[in-house]
Amino acid sequence: MLTKIFNILLVSDDQNLFHLLKGVLGSVEHKIQQIDQEEKILPALFQDVYHLVVLDQSKRSVGAENLKQLRQSFPELHYIVIAEDLKTAEPWSTFSRFSLVLGAQIERRLPSLLSSLYEKFNEINASNLTYFNLIKRALEESPGFVAIVHFNGDIVFLNQQAREILKVQPEEIKELKFFDFLKEGEKVWQFLTMRWNEQKEEAVSIELSMADKHFQEFVLPASIRTVKNGDIYFIMQSKKTGDLGQGGHHSTSETLLKAFSESLANDLLNPVNVIWGRLQLLQANHEFDTEELHNFE
Repeated sequence: MLTKIFNILLVSDDQNLFHLLKGVLGSVEHKIQQIDQEEKILPALFQDVYHLVVLDQSKRSVGAENLKQLRQSFPELHYIVIAEDLKTAEPWSTFSRFSLVLGAQIERRLPSLLSSLYEKFNEINASNLTYFNLIKRALEESPGFVAIVHFNGDIVFLNQQAREILKVQPEEIKELKFFDFLKEGEKVWQFLTMRWNEQKEEAVSIELSMADKHFQEFVLPASIRTVKNGDIYFIMQSKKTGDLGQGGHHSTSETLLKAFSESLANDLLNPVNVIWGRLQLLQANHEFDTEELHNFE
């Protein structure tokens, strides 16, 4: 999910380490989820969004199979590994984003490392949110149903048509999961998410059996694409509305969705691409004036 909160998964049963992290981060807006078994790492990462994983390997190393799954499923995450010696941390050397902290250096090295990682997170997140707000505004009044949903079912965005179809108000969205509107709910959602996770499909057309907030059932013929940026997002689009609009509008909506997909995937990591993407979007949407753009949060 797109958020300013710095989310950390701590894999350790050491409460002193937990309090050390809390003390280092201080007033920084953050959340630390602590688990004490390596078997819980993957379920936790699939269930929520984390920006950093801190693993205490001073007592026990992560198994080879779990390492393999972490490398395949969450290659973009940064991992801080606390180990007693270099040999213990050697299996992590194949990870592209990995930092080692030796047990004897925790109090000296961990604060500076966390500070550096948070600074990078803040820079990327600021650009991410700005561009996301620009795309979101353009999609808001697009004809047809548009939804952006996180892998865990959290609704990142519903445009005006989607809210009207589902009979929900903007302020209600954060309390709902997308599978709340699916017949057989979470069971169907698990099938969909496992399908993409295992087969690595990028796009598919599917008919979703749904019900709005008032339990009125309907079938939504949707095109679903996925984009991965550490986490998996589903971008769902359908022509289902009271008024389907004209083909030209649909083309514009497709362009905006493509721009959003690309921004989530990797363009946000490059400031030049962010600027270029904004210019392209402005060229396609003349209703934005300069004064309005300065009001984006």
